[in-house]
Amino acid sequence: MPHAFRQLTIALALSAGTLAVMAAPVTIKLDFETLGAAAIANKVASKVTLLEGLSFSGAYAYGYSLAEDGGIEPGPTNKTGFLINRPGPSVTVSPISISLASYPGRYFESIDFIFATNATNPSLRGYDANNLLVKDNLPLKGGNVLMPWSSAGDPAFSFNGLKVTRLEFFNNGAQLSLDDLDITLTDTDAGGIVPEPASFALVALALLAAGGASRRRS
Repeated sequence: MPHAFRQLTIALALSAGTLAVMAAPVTIKLDFETLGAAAIANKVASKVTLLEGLSFSGAYAYGYSLAEDGGIEPGPTNKTGFLINRPGPSVTVSPISISLASYPGRYFESIDFIFATNATNPSLRGYDANNLLVKDNLPLKGGNVLMPWSSAGDPAFSFNGLKVTRLEFFNNGAQLSLDDLDITLTDTDAGGIVPEPASFALVALALLAAGGASRRRS
């Protein structure tokens, strides 16, 4: 009987280790109002590098009163702050990139935003952890008014399970402004499976029972 009990508890431990649940998606919302207000108060754009676990490059916080020379107009949902891809007038611009700094094992699932650009054929590109381009057929519609992407009847950009870890708003060397980012991150890895705490507890209890049965037998 002890041998049979030991086999049962070990089998229970092994099966319990396979129990898992889907990790909850992570939603990140950024409106840049605070950063924009600070830029207005200081009368200078501020470089944005890290927000809510996201790493930014080529992005500067602006306020509308600083953007008169750029021809950017407030959109229907905007108040003060937004991102732009240059620190000031007559400065060389670059794409705005957003990467995952504090979310190991997660990937971009979708993104919605409002934007303005005078670029020719701007696009949103997705790259994997090896910096390989995995999504490039996401053309944006340009204009000088910050408008929601969904205002044209388009859904949020979805990456459909691709392991995208960096986004690049490609601008063809032109000005690009972003605001009201609404980002969803996938579960861990492709299957999105992580062990739940109850599974760990069940494994521990089963192994303790197996150890006890072994000691009684000896």
